[in-house]
Amino acid sequence: MATPAVALGALTVWLDAAPAAGLLDGLSWYQAAKPDGAREVLSTIAGSMITVAGVVFSITIVAISYAASQYGPRIRTNFMSDRGNQFTSGTFIATFLYCLVVLRTVKSRDETRTNGYNMFNATRCYRLNVGLRKSVELYARGTDLANELAFSHTSFVKDQSPLRGRNIVFGMRHQF
Repeated sequence: MATPAVALGALTVWLDAAPAAGLLDGLSWYQAAKPDGAREVLSTIAGSMITVAGVVFSITIVAISYAASQYGPRIRTNFMSDRGNQFTSGTFIATFLYCLVVLRTVKSRDETRTNGYNMFNATRCYRLNVGLRKSVELYARGTDLANELAFSHTSFVKDQSPLRGRNIVFGMRHQF
């Protein structure tokens, strides 16, 4: 179900950008949405769909684990191969993916294009237990390790103010 959702999202984006998109303007019941409203609706739907999918999946795993200990190991296979369960989970994930595909194209009229960038971040941590419910944690955290030049898409001074470059932090936390 994920592939048709992504394809449908791409199709609706193409239809919206196509020259024939102006045909809907003549309809009396059609009102064009502003980008901010469309962004809010799509973000809300995407967030709620992934939340519902996560909660349903978590509860399902707990129920299967409990049932497997009571009824036998085949219940996991039977439950996961059930078409109804697959369809329901697929619908939540497909709706989420559709919203993401469409959401990435919603832009205000005054927004300009920002080039994409990749950030490489890493964190390493080591915990030492030093007593009953006491511990010391040593950590190292690096952000933008490749020192990529990046700009915030949502900033109105994005062209003049890049994001922070390479940063490495060493630290220690003590829990007592």
